[in-house]
Amino acid sequence: MVQKRKIESILLAMPSATPKARKRILDRLADYPVHVRTVPAMHDIVSGESVDSLREIEIEDLLGRDPVPPMTELIHASILNKVVLVSGAGGR
Repeated sequence: MVQKRKIESILLAMPSATPKARKRILDRLADYPVHVRTVPAMHDIVSGESVDSLREIEIEDLLGRDPVPPMTELIHASILNKVVLVSGAGGR
């Protein structure tokens, strides 16, 4: 449909979709030359953000899961003041 209708921009209006569902959709759109934007997450809408405030797709949208915040104590205990080599995505 993207090619047939010459779609250039897509609005992902599924603020309550799970991260995994959003990633599946974004993965399917990755091969097409379309600009994808999304509406705010449901918790942002409940907090007063307007549904009209569209945003660009963020890295969290591509994770396929909820982001896990870093554990400050663990970081300080294991890598503070050390040289660290990051050699991969660190995901699945």
